[in-house]
Amino acid sequence: MIRIVNQGGLGNQLFIWNLAHYLESIYSDRVVIYFGPDHIKSNLNQETIAPLINFCSHKIDIRTIKTWRVHLILKIFDKLTIRFPKLSIQIKSIFRIYDVEDPTRFVDDCTKKPVLVRGFFQDSAEVWKSKEVLFEEINSWLHELKISLKSKGINFIDQTYQSCHVRRGDYRKIKEEYGLLNLNYYKKNMRSNLDCVIASDERKLQEEFSQEQIKYELISNDNFTTWETFSILSGSKHFIMGNSTYSWWAGFIVSMKGGSVIAPKPWFKAKNVGENYLSLPGFSYSIAEFEN
Repeated sequence: MIRIVNQGGLGNQLFIWNLAHYLESIYSDRVVIYFGPDHIKSNLNQETIAPLINFCSHKIDIRTIKTWRVHLILKIFDKLTIRFPKLSIQIKSIFRIYDVEDPTRFVDDCTKKPVLVRGFFQDSAEVWKSKEVLFEEINSWLHELKISLKSKGINFIDQTYQSCHVRRGDYRKIKEEYGLLNLNYYKKNMRSNLDCVIASDERKLQEEFSQEQIKYELISNDNFTTWETFSILSGSKHFIMGNSTYSWWAGFIVSMKGGSVIAPKPWFKAKNVGENYLSLPGFSYSIAEFEN
């Protein structure tokens, strides 16, 4: 059995979901994704990859109970890494613990089948290799969400619309490195003939967009779950993404459905992740404009 530590928000978790498929196919062994204490406290069906297990036919499981042993082991190794980095590397090699600090690295250089894997594995090329399987699983869940949203009276999802994801929140704390995309980046890429759904965690955007001629609707986690917002974004015909992995996966779904996707370039303001970071064949790119 191969164990993967689930971490991060939904966008990062979807890259871990892709990794689980990769490891299952390479080693023909059961893969179990271990949820941490923070994820278990949240609503699994609203904020995590847990619902996807219902649409997956591979040997992939999700474990949410008795996961403390795995996280205790990792805490011990983290302390060893700080105090005895060379010894920690040797021990991890012996026990086949694959701990990846670089979020853009994948595990294709594993010489032995890993027992425990931790990292973010943000590799768009590896996602593209499994695009049909990933799309089918995610889209099956999104189809159920669409039915649920319509039952709640959210009828615009049956129309042709564009959408954009404006991330603020935690990015304000790390804006010097990641960068906050300014509103001009979004406005210059909007289509004048389509109504627009704007997903953001910042309410004052309503005032900013009120001057635009485009009819728009602002949605947030105050009235929609993480997955419901994802469903609405990925149901649009034209999508202007933010510089987050959550936004990237919504763009992936839009592109797989034949819609148009605009992605920022460079992805981050100062963080160096390489020219082709999170690039996909179906994306178009627009010069990123960041707030000062």
